[in-house]
Amino acid sequence: MKTAKSDNRKKGIYPFIIPVISILLLIAIVIIVYNKYERNNNYRVLKITGSSPVSNISKGELFAFTGKSNDSSYYVLVENGDLIGAEEFLYVVTESTPDLISIYVKKDTAIYVNGKLNSIVINDTINNLKFLKSLTNDDIRCLSNISFQSMIPNDYIPVLKKIGSINKKVNLFFKNDDSCAIIKSYFQKANYFNPILFWGNIDSSLYPKLEKLTNITILFIAIKDSARIPLPHLPNLKSCIITDVSDEAYKITMMKNSSARFNLLMTPLFSNEELRRFTALPELAIHINDSAILKGLDEKIKHTSNLTIMIDSTQIIISPVLKKFTNVQWLRINGALSNDSMTKLLSNFRSTKVLEINGNHTLSNYKPVASLPNLYALIIRDTLTDYNSLASLKRLKYLSIPEEKYFDSGKLKSLEKALPGCILVPNSAACLGSSWLLLVPIISIGVFYFQYTRKNLQVKKLPL
Repeated sequence: MKTAKSDNRKKGIYPFIIPVISILLLIAIVIIVYNKYERNNNYRVLKITGSSPVSNISKGELFAFTGKSNDSSYYVLVENGDLIGAEEFLYVVTESTPDLISIYVKKDTAIYVNGKLNSIVINDTINNLKFLKSLTNDDIRCLSNISFQSMIPNDYIPVLKKIGSINKKVNLFFKNDDSCAIIKSYFQKANYFNPILFWGNIDSSLYPKLEKLTNITILFIAIKDSARIPLPHLPNLKSCIITDVSDEAYKITMMKNSSARFNLLMTPLFSNEELRRFTALPELAIHINDSAILKGLDEKIKHTSNLTIMIDSTQIIISPVLKKFTNVQWLRINGALSNDSMTKLLSNFRSTKVLEINGNHTLSNYKPVASLPNLYALIIRDTLTDYNSLASLKRLKYLSIPEEKYFDSGKLKSLEKALPGCILVPNSAACLGSSWLLLVPIISIGVFYFQYTRKNLQVKKLPL
């Protein structure tokens, strides 16, 4: 039985229903649009001045030359969390990283980024003690990196202790080829820091020391012994770049950090059983003839965001397993493909935002690339087969082409005119300098792996 009281209550509620629903719908629309915007804008281009050639190490581009003509700047494609570097410095990209980075190198002493202290050098052959003692607390709070290039002189210990008391999260670089000994000297004399990034040659005797560095999110290392024990568990580790590891040790190196992203640059090979140990496979390289190695790994494959496909041009197989890579954002294709085969291959990767084409002299044009609706960047290495179809890729924001083609001024001007909103840069195999000798093994990754897999197609294998 209705009462006057209940009727009045309903009359009081009804006027508020439509505004509340409207507000909720508006909030939902904002969230959807924001998420879509974020997904489509996770890549950006940094302009870097005052440095030698700069590369995105997290994406394996250790030898990418990215300087524009008539411009001393370098332009690097990145996403948050990437590690970029030059001969002088390493830098972790974050949301707060500005689009313009100006670098000033005070030789053998310090590096300044956008006018603020970024890195200092500890070297027993050059006395920087006076400079280090002059640092203010504000300088120390801005400091991101300490580069240890020799054994630590005892008179530096009080200064390092002061820096550690003010800024404990300073990143540690051990750039000397004998960095194992320098790292041991550091832990014995000056263990004052808990860094986000750690770079150097290590051996298994240092694992207990690394385990205590609980803030590490990026490891950039070479492992210089063959101990068959895994790296220690690092609770915040997100990315591990390993330039060298023994054949005996590589399969168990990652066992205690199975959710991190691993780049193993000496091309170790994995079986299906070994891949099952990982909680996700965000970084994968696969020979297209060996895709059966991924059988039963659907839940892990769907997390793959960075995929490299090696293709034997004499036996092209478009595998059904490729349709299971639903989250690939950065796609590398190594090897020759015809236009028809490229079209079929790219039909599996509609979410791709960055496409890298390596060593393909077979493509007659780049029309298949136009089928990728979200493409933000295109990188063409080694061989450029057609300019005209590139001019039709109006959505591109970043285009990198082989250096020898880039300096064809007539065609370059035509491309710049056709793609007014696109940053156009060259790429080449320019070496980044002698201090990068730690990274020399990466030179062989493409040639060695591709030749090796072509000769051993009967063996199932997968480099991570």
